[in-house]
Amino acid sequence: MAGAFWNQDILQINYDDVSTDFNEYIVSYGMTTNQWDDIILYNATSNNERNTENMTQPGFKEFSIFGVRCFTIDIPFEKDLKLMRFWINLKNSIFSSGTRPAFGGNPILDPMFIVAPHYPKQFYAQVNLGQKKWPVRKRDASSSYIMEFNLRNVEIYERRDKYDQKCEEGIPDNDGKIDDWILENVGCKPPYWSAISDLPLCSTFSELQLAGRLIQIAIWGDLKSVNYTETLPCRSLEKIQYDVSDIDDLYSNDSNLQIVLNLREYTYKEVKSVRSMDMQGFVGSLFY
Repeated sequence: MAGAFWNQDILQINYDDVSTDFNEYIVSYGMTTNQWDDIILYNATSNNERNTENMTQPGFKEFSIFGVRCFTIDIPFEKDLKLMRFWINLKNSIFSSGTRPAFGGNPILDPMFIVAPHYPKQFYAQVNLGQKKWPVRKRDASSSYIMEFNLRNVEIYERRDKYDQKCEEGIPDNDGKIDDWILENVGCKPPYWSAISDLPLCSTFSELQLAGRLIQIAIWGDLKSVNYTETLPCRSLEKIQYDVSDIDDLYSNDSNLQIVLNLREYTYKEVKSVRSMDMQGFVGSLFY
């Protein structure tokens, strides 16, 4: 199987030279609050991005997994403000074929476009559950269009920090921990992670195959099967419901794609893991 597509010269290719540079395609992004304030967080033409914690210029963090390159944006928290809407404008040329892929079954072999809302620094946990099937864009459709998501029924799960099953409070870098664990187990860095480690580049197919397998395990949420011992976050996104529709932007002169996330509810459901109660405690609470 390896011989069908493996060539040692592949390792000499600079991954950054042959993959998407998102700096070239992100036009702008921002948010709307419940006070109807439109806050522009980044605009490529005016370079007025805010300095927000844990973001790299122009305000997003990049991920590379297998042959897939991704970016994620942390929407900044502002006290007493509620988020109603988040939007991002992309150049349509971000798609190599000029058209958004309708569906891809294999992220390595097929063109694919995924949108995955996720809890901060928990991208691995949600990327596999993201939306990746889209309506086919007809040839005569507008080159500028809006992908509008309506988000609702958000459910957050909060684990209890127990002696025999610890969890980490706050917003720990769960994705970073998984990256470090994979690199430690492989002993080298695959070319798509050349910027996040000082380890030598992997030089054999078996090393790249192991890195890919561990990444798959992380994406499918099966880390316990390989004795992953890092402390997991106490809070995580358990469920989110959304519908999405395409809207042709007939008033735009640019060939841009706008992704809009509308939060239809200001509240969310929080499921907490609590201490179990023995019969004596239950009876005492019942008749208190």
